[in-house]
Amino acid sequence: MALVFGYLTHGRRGPGSGMRAHDDGRVELALESGEWQPVTTLGEPALAELAEAVRASGVLDLPERTPAPPNLTGGDTAELWSGDVHAFIDAWADANPAAAGSRELVMTLSRLVTAAQAHA
Repeated sequence: MALVFGYLTHGRRGPGSGMRAHDDGRVELALESGEWQPVTTLGEPALAELAEAVRASGVLDLPERTPAPPNLTGGDTAELWSGDVHAFIDAWADANPAAAGSRELVMTLSRLVTAAQAHA
């Protein structure tokens, strides 16, 4: 099994939180405990939408690490996975242009998970 998309945000105060969607539809959530817990299952249409959003986001083209722009200090670091991609974006915030695509992708995943949970 492969990940369609997954993310984990690393803050300064300990383990991060995030979510990941597998190609079999399983979605898992990690809170600050660091343990991944199942939350729902995405159907084929939702998985296809997520896969298309991954392609459109630019995540597949990210380098291994994207440093924060010089004008941003602090903030979380996002760890991102999709297929063979494993990347980090420092200063993962709205003010960081390099984070825009992955932040939209996180919102897409959240929307798809909410819809799947509503229909479960």
